[in-house]
Amino acid sequence: MSAGTRNGVVLGKEPIQSGLMITVDALEHIGAFQEKLFIDLVDTEFYLRATDAGWSTILADAEFDHSLGTFVEARVLGQPVNLPAGPLRVRTAATWRYYYIFRNRILVSRQYAKRHPTWVATGLWADLRHLAWVTSLAPGRTSRLAAAAAGVRDGLLGRSGKRPV
Repeated sequence: MSAGTRNGVVLGKEPIQSGLMITVDALEHIGAFQEKLFIDLVDTEFYLRATDAGWSTILADAEFDHSLGTFVEARVLGQPVNLPAGPLRVRTAATWRYYYIFRNRILVSRQYAKRHPTWVATGLWADLRHLAWVTSLAPGRTSRLAAAAAGVRDGLLGRSGKRPV
């Protein structure tokens, strides 16, 4: 998404890791990724640090083949949800990802709540809305909710790194 232009350069908003390119100069000035996050919001934490350091995100015209999650057929009480255009499909992440999404949302939010309260509120709302949506409509409800709850617990406890199996 565009955040306007500066000197003819198209600026971007918060990037996603799968489409992120970082210059060596930026890494030298801002530092490396926070490995303790392991996955999910690693890119976002870097972006927030970069923003705080006065760096901008620039949009590039690039194309790559990558999918954010999997689309599954929506079901309510075991019945497919059909719309005039066809069956409703919802995008879900792998169940284990909900642990990291919620744990890291809490860890990163604690770091940046004072400087970026709107980002914290917007991100938390988006994650909760997504979880409610996929819990209502997609299979795997119990395991997805359990993963998210464990992530919330571990985030509140300050746990980080790869989740022990």
